Amino acid sequence: RILATAMVLAATEAAKLTSDELSSSIRLIQLGDWGGTENPPYSTPSQRDTAAGMGIVAEEMSAQYVLALGDNFYHSGVGDTCTDPRFEETWNSVYTAPSMMIPWLVNAGNHDHNGNVTSQIAYTQISDRWIFPALYHKRTLYSDDGSLSVDIILMDTTTYTGINSGGNYPASPADPTQQQWIEDSLKYSIADYIIVGSHYPVYSVCEHGNVLTMVNNIKPLLEKYNAHLMSGHDHCVEHFVVNDINYWLNGIGHGCCYSAPEMDGAPAGSLKYLLANPNVTSQIDDDGVEIGVNGTVGGFSSVILTKQNMTVQFHDQHGTILYTSYAYPRDTSRSKSDALSDGYIALIVLCSPVLVFVVLMGVYYVILHRTGKGTKLAQFVDNNAARAPLMEN
Repeated sequence: RILATAMVLAATEAAKLTSDELSSSIRLIQLGDWGGTENPPYSTPSQRDTAAGMGIVAEEMSAQYVLALGDNFYHSGVGDTCTDPRFEETWNSVYTAPSMMIPWLVNAGNHDHNGNVTSQIAYTQISDRWIFPALYHKRTLYSDDGSLSVDIILMDTTTYTGINSGGNYPASPADPTQQQWIEDSLKYSIADYIIVGSHYPVYSVCEHGNVLTMVNNIKPLLEKYNAHLMSGHDHCVEHFVVNDINYWLNGIGHGCCYSAPEMDGAPAGSLKYLLANPNVTSQIDDDGVEIGVNGTVGGFSSVILTKQNMTVQFHDQHGTILYTSYAYPRDTSRSKSDALSDGYIALIVLCSPVLVFVVLMGVYYVILHRTGKGTKLAQFVDNNAARAPLMEN
């Protein structure tokens, strides 16, 4: 099995696209657990180094979006106003590269829920690039030429599981409203790819372990609708493949790495990559930030989607590639069929009173003719039908 240690894939350069391919692709940076510190200067050295590496890779790949998957502001979120200085000090003044001036699609982590998440949502009205319109939200992204699409479905796992904890995650009832929203978003998607973005993972062998509410409720939906999941929360880097569904976890936006004491929690053969502290417990500095593993003190992921595949690469704080993996487009014919079927059903339901009335009138008309009763009424209907002007389409 894969040991709980740093494993680096020998690679020298990121996946690159030609200028002709740029218009038919979608390109993202994914970041998790990046929220600096609540003490001045409100960012950490590893976070700032990671921001610089993100800027380099984002420029090379012409990134269009950032997925920021929670724990945006350590350790207690932001206050009761969207003018909280943490927005500037932990985010805006840290991710300053020109290539980072792109939309950030954001959801909340458990540490954000220690503050006022509503303030983070309200900040969407202030910033052109901070996209966090609701606790859970969906966005469809398209390639420049319109030939490719991906649905980004962003959960709020703290309210979904009802658990705000840095410890273990026993099975708990899933929030029914969010559960229905997620299933509807998946069911009616006709996108070429679906990425579900969560803070809590489904699987993790690091210190927090698996989240059973996610295993019990989200995993079956991912498999049913051929969607993949990206998450953070555990401050390590992991890739699982279970029943052809990919689970990428990258939670080292401001520090690396937790240890991996939950190795037995991974389904057999599912763990494809792990970057974690080889010690029994993670080692931290005076700011409470992990001290690094084999030179990696932070990192992020890059995602390039084309008609052929989705390439996901893990990078360290310098942008160096640690690992590369692939996923493939969905068969969207079933989703389109489901949407059409539901549309037909809705149409029938709406039209059924009219259909019933027409059928009853037809039966009544036939009875009148066959019995010889109501001949004058039938003649009146026939005469007026003959005189009625034809309706144009």
